[in-house]
Amino acid sequence: MASGYTLTAAKGVLTVTGQPSNDEAVVVGGKTYTFKATVGSADGNVHIGASAALTLDNLHAAINMDATKGETGVAATDFGS
Repeated sequence: MASGYTLTAAKGVLTVTGQPSNDEAVVVGGKTYTFKATVGSADGNVHIGASAALTLDNLHAAINMDATKGETGVAATDFGS
């Protein structure tokens, strides 16, 4: 790492009032995440889970590219990669 740089993790709260519909999208940090009933392999796709909480788990997994944080723990199932 170059001298003088500090990396800081981003923090925020995303609140939903219900399940997103197929093809609804949210932009986080300039990247568009699109909610899908079937994810496929397209980067930015997020699976609509069995509940709003599970859908947010999938979005969290997609943002962090960490399949272990999603609904099933499987990339290309919870989010496109």
